[in-house]
Amino acid sequence: MASRPNVLLRNPSSEESNLRIAWSVKLNVGTYKKTNISSTVFRYDLEIKIPVIFWNKKQKRAKQVGDFARGKSINSQLDKIIKRLQDHYDDCLAREYYPTKDDLRQFLNKETHRISPNAKKVKASEGKDYKSIKNQLEEIWLLIRRRKTDEDIQLIERKKQKVFRSLKNIDLLKLSFKDQFSAWIIILLYKNDITISAAHTYFNRLVTLLSFQESNKKLNIDTVDLGVFQEFLSWAHYVKDYGQNTISLTVTVLSSFIKWSYHEGLTDNRIWEHPDFVASPFEPETIALAEEEIWRVIDFDFSAIETEITKKSLLLGQKWFAIFFLQGIRFSDNSRIDRSNIITRKGELYFDVRMQKTQRKNRKAVIPCHWRTLEILDENDGRPPKIYRHDSLAKIFRELCFWAGINRIVEVTEMKRNTIISKKVPAWQAVSIHTGRRSYATMLYNQGIAIESIRVFLGHASVDQTIKYLKISDWDIADRAVKTGFFSKSD
Repeated sequence: MASRPNVLLRNPSSEESNLRIAWSVKLNVGTYKKTNISSTVFRYDLEIKIPVIFWNKKQKRAKQVGDFARGKSINSQLDKIIKRLQDHYDDCLAREYYPTKDDLRQFLNKETHRISPNAKKVKASEGKDYKSIKNQLEEIWLLIRRRKTDEDIQLIERKKQKVFRSLKNIDLLKLSFKDQFSAWIIILLYKNDITISAAHTYFNRLVTLLSFQESNKKLNIDTVDLGVFQEFLSWAHYVKDYGQNTISLTVTVLSSFIKWSYHEGLTDNRIWEHPDFVASPFEPETIALAEEEIWRVIDFDFSAIETEITKKSLLLGQKWFAIFFLQGIRFSDNSRIDRSNIITRKGELYFDVRMQKTQRKNRKAVIPCHWRTLEILDENDGRPPKIYRHDSLAKIFRELCFWAGINRIVEVTEMKRNTIISKKVPAWQAVSIHTGRRSYATMLYNQGIAIESIRVFLGHASVDQTIKYLKISDWDIADRAVKTGFFSKSD
């Protein structure tokens, strides 16, 4: 157990002195790429001046007397610095890492917001610089989200270095939640802790959090608590209709960001340590539509329907309904349904695509192209139709199913106040974007296609994940077995 850091006077014989932290502690004092752990004295001079006569040598704190009004404030500041220093050291040990003297100095520099000589020169034009860094962060964000060519990748590589250099002279505390989050992503990208593809995913999660922030002004690194967290889960599940994967990833990224912010001295919030600050493994039960129901929606004539959703939106939504339910794609892969990704083999057409969630594993999927999907692409010069936002498209899908008469009663589950409840609703109310993938998997299985093939088409890493998508009963499994002829007497 490390001893407690002490605070001493740097020049006790003078009238006024700077305060100094002196700590006998085990540190990594090895040379480059070598580890040598030993007890050593770590010293750090604080930029806090105090008249010597107002320093209590025994208690190692300022005297809190009427003649010295700053005593209480100084002691409070010292207590906070010492506690954060000890917590930082303990966090390092928890990661099986002994810090060096330089590690502790860098931490304390950030903790005390020490201004370097170069930063002092910048301070005069602080307003201009903060506006500049915001513009730079916005620019690289757009580049990462819209990247298409190798030239875009090279430009991102150059931009991230420029942004990182600018961030070194910026007090991150003065940035907004959005800009702090963006800065964190760029720092990770600069240090090669994440790839450009991962940065794109992180920025998408930031978009999710900013969308939630519009309805909940409490969202920032200081005020995120279990109450705000539960509000986010309810909003994501029931307002935005997000899948569990999206919610879990957003929570994981937010937790990592708050943890980084704590270590950088941007917040005292340690919510990331709370065992309940994780996305629940619960996922609202989603249904699978039968093949007959899917075609009822695809073939339904919506031209005479009067609804709050425009006819143009209904017709576009009907096309996307066909693509999602007949191709089983993820929402993130909608742009890959394109004529340019279709190959011909033995007279048959296939999509040859690298899916968004599996591209980091350099894995491609070859998926048979459904004839209805091909018709929709040909109607739009080989390109997919205009796409709506996730929540908007889910609303359109439910409207389509309502008017097509998908009214059978289904049992679904949802979570309210950490309690899972079941209820019965008309099937159209339970339809989501993800219903397309589950319906697609179930249809293929009922057609006799092997689960391993379905796994490949869905882009899953394991068959176990695919099995969870199948909405089949024991009777479905038994009927499938009987159709093989194994149980029947041959003539």
